[in-house]
Amino acid sequence: QKRCPSEEFTTEDWDWIMGVNLNGVINGILAFLPRLRRHGEGGHIVNTSSIAGLVPAPAWGGIYSTSKFAIHGLSGSLRLSVGKHRIGVSVLCPGATRSNVRNSERLRPARYARAARPPISMPSLQQIGVDPMLIGERVVQAIQHNTFYVIAHAENKAHVQAFVQEMLAAFPDEKVTDEGRLSYIRWFDQATAEALALQTADDGRS
Repeated sequence: QKRCPSEEFTTEDWDWIMGVNLNGVINGILAFLPRLRRHGEGGHIVNTSSIAGLVPAPAWGGIYSTSKFAIHGLSGSLRLSVGKHRIGVSVLCPGATRSNVRNSERLRPARYARAARPPISMPSLQQIGVDPMLIGERVVQAIQHNTFYVIAHAENKAHVQAFVQEMLAAFPDEKVTDEGRLSYIRWFDQATAEALALQTADDGRS
């Protein structure tokens, strides 16, 4: 597999990977969300992020993680916007899955070409990856029960826990008394609660 450290990425690398991973999701939303709203029967949107959208991938995965974190955030905000239309949103965060995703370099358009890089040793997804049928079953369950996260790789739980714990540890240990700051938090909490109340679990979408 041809990978390189984040500091060696080119403009062509960024444009190609972000264009496929992030812009592909954005284009899907722009194409289908208006149609879901128009027919008025509700629906469900599933966006594919990654475990690398929950915890950063190693150095060679910098662009990939950037795109997948963006999809995670986009999906969360979208979920807080479309409940009034009876539209649910889920974000799929797969880990190692039996697929040909690592062969995607052969599909790179000529306009994004760059010099060849030496391969690096990585376990074969065809040998170690989870059966994609299991991922599909989890997605169907998420749609039926209107759950946000779709995660099928228990082996990555410790990675996410460590990342979140480091994040939480960075928060100052102080009591906030400034009324301006507190008023914003009250607004934020109310707006989020009202949006989530419209995303009722298992509301008949199935």
